[in-house]
Amino acid sequence: MPRAVQAHKRVTISGRVTFPKDAKLPKPKLVPADLIKDAELWKPFGPLTYNDTVINPDSRGIADVIVFLRPDSDDRKAEFPADRIHPDLAGAKSVDHTVTVAGPHFAPRILAARAGDRLVFQNRLPTPIAVGYISHGNGPNAVGNRVLFNVMIAQNAAYTSDPLPAMQRVDSFQNSSQPWMHGFVWALDHPYFAVTDADGRFEMPNVPVGTWRLVAWHQVAGWSATGRLGKKLTVPGTRRTHELAPLTFASGVWPE
Repeated sequence: MPRAVQAHKRVTISGRVTFPKDAKLPKPKLVPADLIKDAELWKPFGPLTYNDTVINPDSRGIADVIVFLRPDSDDRKAEFPADRIHPDLAGAKSVDHTVTVAGPHFAPRILAARAGDRLVFQNRLPTPIAVGYISHGNGPNAVGNRVLFNVMIAQNAAYTSDPLPAMQRVDSFQNSSQPWMHGFVWALDHPYFAVTDADGRFEMPNVPVGTWRLVAWHQVAGWSATGRLGKKLTVPGTRRTHELAPLTFASGVWPE
């Protein structure tokens, strides 16, 4: 007698974001020499690139893509239903995300976080850095782009941001002393998000079964072809894990 299929209320979903199959992989973009201050400091790192488009040439997986779920709705401001969040995740404590500067780039450069989390910028360079943080119209009193802080961080020192609000768009930060050094953060009102790894892969645990939208954003290409509203995604409850078909990140603004 066949065994009944067990229904699961929440599953782990995983997948990969890939560069278009027939498109030419972009070349690393070099930082112009006239923008490089303290040139001797950066010599051990070789030629400096913006490092803003990282693609695995074998799998064509795209690193540093922020992916997240949102309700299956055309309302851009629709909130994720709180009663569908796993209880352990709904009550999770806020955490600090450390962003370290020990070379020519922030590490990590791209972050996804929960609303209420904070960023901790640590300077491991032998010279001070000036970190400026810009909110791009986020927060309860959003009025367009505004600088939330611009601080000088000494060697082996750190600076902690205020708690992040839930965001409708990404915020950015930059080392104004080294203008190629920049990063982005997106804080959401739920835990179903990820940043793709060096192979373009991501994973989200404890996703509630049902129909959602999957959104993908990259700092150079912007939204994927499905835009801010995302691509419809049905999460089945027939297995504990669900592997998505590769998501091709089509965009008309990929660099050559």
